[in-house]
Amino acid sequence: MKGTTHLAMGLLTGFTFGSPTLGVLIPVAVGSLLPDIDHQNSILGKYLPLGRYIKHRTWTHSVYALGLAYLINPWLALGVASHIFLDMLTPARVPLFYPNRTRFGIKFIKTGGPLESLLRLGLCYGLFLSFQAQQDVFFANVAQTVSIWTQYIFNFLT
Repeated sequence: MKGTTHLAMGLLTGFTFGSPTLGVLIPVAVGSLLPDIDHQNSILGKYLPLGRYIKHRTWTHSVYALGLAYLINPWLALGVASHIFLDMLTPARVPLFYPNRTRFGIKFIKTGGPLESLLRLGLCYGLFLSFQAQQDVFFANVAQTVSIWTQYIFNFLT
C-alpha cells in the first residue's frame, strides 16, 4: 500500500478508537507510516533509511514491532496495527511471526492499483466525515491545552 493510504487508515482508526486530540492522532499517524521505514522510497524511509540494514516487510511488519510500539505508546501501536492490516490485503502479505517466513493475508489489493485508489478515497471520505463530526471537540481540546499552558507560563512568570 502507498503511504497516503496507510496514513488515511491510521488517522481514521485514531478517530474511531480514540479521541480527536493531537496526543492520539500524531502517534497513530506516525505508527501508520512506521512499518515502511525499512523501504527507501517510503515517507519515513527517505529520512531514516533503515532499508540499508533491514529487509522490507520483515521485522517491521511483525507482531514484535507491534509489541515494541505498544510499549512506547498504545496509540503508536494502533497505527502500526492498521498498517499491518492493510499490508495483509496485498499480494506480498505479511510475515507476522518473522523470522518465520510464513506470510499471512489475502491477495486482494495491488499496491498502487485501482482498488487501492478506491480504498484511499473511501478512507479519506470517512476521515472527512469523522473530522466534521468531531471538529468542535478537537478545537475545544486544542483551546483547552493552550489555555492551560498560558496559565502555567503566567503563573511561572509572576
